[in-house]
Parts: sequence; C-alpha cells; structure tokens
Amino acid sequence: MFNPGYHLSPIPRGELGEFSKVLEEALECQDAHRQGVDLMVLIELSDMVGALNAFRDRHRLPRVQPGPGNDCSIGVSDLGAIVAQVQSMAVRQADFSASHWFQALERLESMVRGYLSFMHPSISWSDLEAMAEVTARAFRSGRRS
Repeated sequence: MFNPGYHLSPIPRGELGEFSKVLEEALECQDAHRQGVDLMVLIELSDMVGALNAFRDRHRLPRVQPGPGNDCSIGVSDLGAIVAQVQSMAVRQADFSASHWFQALERLESMVRGYLSFMHPSISWSDLEAMAEVTARAFRSGRRS
C-alpha cells in the first residue's frame, strides 16, 4: 500500500549512476510541481542534476556545457516537457550510442536551463549543481543533519 510522504504519487526508485535515477528525479519534480511547491521543484531539479552527473560518470560520458536556456522549441515553463523528454530517453536508452546520449543530455539540460530562466530567473544551473554536491556529500558521509 502506498503511503504518501514528500510525494503524493508512487514513484519507482532508480539506481544512482543509471538513467532510472534521472527518471525517478524527473517524476519527483513533476509531483512537486503538481503539489504547487516551487521550492521542492528546485530541490528535485538539483537531485536530477546530481543523477545526470552520476550517470555521466558511471558511463564515462562528457559533461554537457549547453548555452543559456533559450530553446524556443519547447514551452520553457512546462515541466511536463522535461519529464516527457526523460521518459522518452528512458524508453530508447538501449538504442543510444555515446553521441546519442551526448545530444539527448544536451537537449535535456537546455530544457532545464530554459525552465529556470523563465520560472526562476534568480536560480542558475550552477546553483542546482552546488545543491546536488551538498546532497551527494551528505549521502557519502551518512549524515543528512
């Protein structure tokens, strides 16, 4: 039986370093958005950044350095588009080569940057990375207090 905690929807757990963790964090971000809790959305986005970095590290993929979020092909305020992109990548991941991963991750990061610039202009990608590192440090040390 599902017992809601932070999230109101059941969300499958992913494995850190695998794309399943990126999907978990994207779904948690969407759930936070549905709850109308912007701060939790940003925390989940930082968790997604951490999951993306762990995925890159495990699979020896280069870090993506996209420009500012100005991808006009999506509604930059639409977290649903970001989640749909992650879900599509999760379904097609077995067919991806390293170059496909690089392009897909670049597009995903551009979408997140676009969302930030539109919805939270005072928050940057670097802010999300900094929070992701704080979270990783807490998990490495075993202390989250």
